[in-house]
Amino acid sequence: MPRSAVRVILVGLLATSPLVANRLSAQTATQAPTVRLVEGPIVGVQEGAVRVFRGIPYVAAPTGERRWRPPQPMAPWTAPREAREFGPICPQTDAIAKAYGAALQPTSEDCLTLNVWTTAASTTAKQPVMVFIHGGSLTHGTGREIIYDGTSFAQRGVVLVTFNYRLGALGFLAHPALSAESPRGVSGNYGLLDQVALLQWVQRNITQFGGDPSNVTIFGESAGAYSVGYHLVSPLSAGLFHKAIMESGSPFRAIAPLRTTLDTVRSAERVGQAWVATLGLTDSSRVLATLRAMPADSILARSAKATMGTFPEAVDGWVFPEHPAVAMARGRHAAVPIMIGSNADEGTLLATPPVSSRRGLDSLMQVLYGVRADSLRPLYPRPLWNGVARAYRSLWTDDVFGMTARATARAMTQRGVPAYR
Repeated sequence: MPRSAVRVILVGLLATSPLVANRLSAQTATQAPTVRLVEGPIVGVQEGAVRVFRGIPYVAAPTGERRWRPPQPMAPWTAPREAREFGPICPQTDAIAKAYGAALQPTSEDCLTLNVWTTAASTTAKQPVMVFIHGGSLTHGTGREIIYDGTSFAQRGVVLVTFNYRLGALGFLAHPALSAESPRGVSGNYGLLDQVALLQWVQRNITQFGGDPSNVTIFGESAGAYSVGYHLVSPLSAGLFHKAIMESGSPFRAIAPLRTTLDTVRSAERVGQAWVATLGLTDSSRVLATLRAMPADSILARSAKATMGTFPEAVDGWVFPEHPAVAMARGRHAAVPIMIGSNADEGTLLATPPVSSRRGLDSLMQVLYGVRADSLRPLYPRPLWNGVARAYRSLWTDDVFGMTARATARAMTQRGVPAYR
């Protein structure tokens, strides 16, 4: 292994170790850096050469009547606001604890906050800005995880931003009653609208941290990469970023329409209706009032058992005027440079083989790939270890991650946009 690779691995291990995490959290502020946002002043902490501002609200809390509505502006304030501690994470299951072995952090619907790391000495520094969108299947995750600490970025002259956005049912529920109350006649995609609001906040305020609002890179992993792809094709995100990095994911595949008259096509509203039906809400005039009165924990518990799975992103005519894959194929996307990639064995962690024999795998490939199956089978021979499961996971990795990365890069380069894979 090259020495540089060993060094990267060691640095990564150290950066995420409990020892370093404790050292970072134990650092005391030698001074209290203050920044004046458009909304009001905030006070952060000085950690060595890095100024850190945590738990900054970027929109109003999506609670009460604001639950399942697009994000609303923050009310301005005049007294300095503390920005020393991370805000709570958005309501979700315990998937983080299972994935990282870490305790689930305090949870609240009032979770739409961001964090900034910077070493810029003045508002005219014009340092490049990077905004990280966390992964987690759009159902879990948070921008406050220690693995997303922005210290190293800031030490290298980058203003680094992480943040939370609404997840699961609270972030993506679509329902005819919600669409009916919307001036646009749509519902769902609230978590993506939060992300747009965050990027607008960056344009308003990042200069105050020494960042350059004309040099913003958005990057993300897994569902974060999907989100980056969505911003590439959503007109709501146009002009809010200038480069994009997609790690382990590209969204230019299936996405639900908001509604459809075809029973064979799943729609986002139908998913919402199916879930609401499990709650036993029969009075249509009280559906929204009842849903908005439910505790977030109850919604999570009920939605985790939804028979139709997670609540999908939707082609709604607003966030997505058309299917993202169609927009990408037709060149209706942001003309910004991209980097995109994936790992060799993503399926080892994510894919559960639905078959246990080579014959079963061959039959599955026939169903999935039709006439292409015969040419694909020799590429996935039964390996010596773990048999069919390993072959399936390799196939799944190439299909879900490798192929979409190649297709996305190819679509960009065909229109003269730099793409690195």
